[in-house]
Amino acid sequence: TYFEKANDKSGQATASYGIGITYVHEKKFEQALDYYNRSIALFNELGQQQEVPKVLVNVGTMYFQMKDYPEALNQLSRAIDIFKSFHNERGAATALHSRAEVYDAMQQHTSALADLEEAMVLNEKNRHDYNKVKCTLLFAKIYREQKKYDLAKEKLE
Repeated sequence: TYFEKANDKSGQATASYGIGITYVHEKKFEQALDYYNRSIALFNELGQQQEVPKVLVNVGTMYFQMKDYPEALNQLSRAIDIFKSFHNERGAATALHSRAEVYDAMQQHTSALADLEEAMVLNEKNRHDYNKVKCTLLFAKIYREQKKYDLAKEKLE
């Protein structure tokens, strides 16, 4: 690739991440994972560990699409831990929402709601309105699944 010829490892890491995303869109998950792992290795080699959780969120989302929920939870939990270690609350909130989606798919509503509560606190603190909307919609969905219709409407009002 261009970045390899230029010996630009940061560019290689970012390009590998992008290629991984493209393979996910093509439903070529094995190839996606290969490129995601290349990206993670390069970011670690460069000492850019703060970039790793962004990749892990995408890996977790990929496993979620594959319905491999335990691995999705594992990858998203790793991302959350790393985001928090770098005090990246916005990233942590996004990963918490993604993990809540996995818990919801597994009908583990208590865990999903706990992640959403934590994400909402971070979203409020960081004024991340788009993520607040996503969390609110997932709250309402879970409450509807639990037949707690008043709570669903309350969240949406």
